[in-house]
Amino acid sequence: MVNFLEKASRKFARRVGYSILDIFYPPHCYLCGKGLATHRYICESCLDSFERITDPICEKCGKPAPESGGVCSECAKGDREFFLARSFGLYRPGKGLAEAIAGLKYEGEKALSKDLAPLLDKGKTGELLEDVDALTFVPLSRKKLRDRKFNQAELLARKVSQITEISLVQTLVKLEATRPQAELSREERLENVRGSFDYDETIDHDRVLLIDDVFTTGSTVDECSRVLKDAGAERVYVATLARSYPG
Repeated sequence: MVNFLEKASRKFARRVGYSILDIFYPPHCYLCGKGLATHRYICESCLDSFERITDPICEKCGKPAPESGGVCSECAKGDREFFLARSFGLYRPGKGLAEAIAGLKYEGEKALSKDLAPLLDKGKTGELLEDVDALTFVPLSRKKLRDRKFNQAELLARKVSQITEISLVQTLVKLEATRPQAELSREERLENVRGSFDYDETIDHDRVLLIDDVFTTGSTVDECSRVLKDAGAERVYVATLARSYPG
């Protein structure tokens, strides 16, 4: 447990931004406040505490399964647009991985992507990277990009491209703003994103990996995968930092 001063330090750090704070103070962990010897933002102990997804999983979408073999009930319907999807860890509200993703996505802590992106080159998501020719990411609408000032999925994809030296293609565009997926049911999510993505150039790659931060129902990555195949991809794989739970 962090003490009162550590909690106050974390709140102050989140308010002014960790990258700015590092100019005046030594690097420290975004999650626990522990001082760090190297210029990073999440300590090894917190990274190790992230709950990784391991077997057994759904063979299609990577959802944790109670027993091995086969696909989950959603994938059994046979209407998935992606070929395979995998997530590094479980998204549990209040836990480390979820807090780190929220910090990156909603609190503007872009520097956290430096420690989060390498996770996509490990475990189940790392296995997908061995089979793809190019990387891309889920885009934001112009309005959301203007409000947020950056796309967290793009940050992750660019850093994974640097790590793996796999080409990054920026072909997807979001045509219009949609309601936040988090507040919708699965059926509403599917309808919410239907027709909201397009591509601005064709893809000269057979196997493309689509990167995003969190996989919930898969409606967004399904729609993006459909558009990527229209753009010329033969197979679309999906890698996310986290899978919502139970999801």
